[in-house]
Amino acid sequence: MRIAREQWLTAMLQSDLRGAADAGLAPLSDSDQDIDDVIGTQSFSFYHPSGTCVMGKVVDHELRVHGLENVRVADTSIMPTLVNPLSPGEPCRSVKRSGRRCRRLRVR
Repeated sequence: MRIAREQWLTAMLQSDLRGAADAGLAPLSDSDQDIDDVIGTQSFSFYHPSGTCVMGKVVDHELRVHGLENVRVADTSIMPTLVNPLSPGEPCRSVKRSGRRCRRLRVR
């Protein structure tokens, strides 16, 4: 963010940066606090978190969501820990296995 706020660049974009800062989409200044505030409020992850539908608490051993009929979960949210995205084929391989298992359980 500091690079984007360098003087030669901000001079060309000053009105756009001010509008974005007023809307909370860019830091008000290049201070650590302003940059941290924007990052804390405007950043998010494209990764689906693991462990949000923990087996036993949210889903049962057949991937059924507790308290709902005909709803199963077959993605990384049922995994207790984050799958290493740098491992070849992961997390896709694990999610595909969960999906196949879910399909087999549904067919029964």
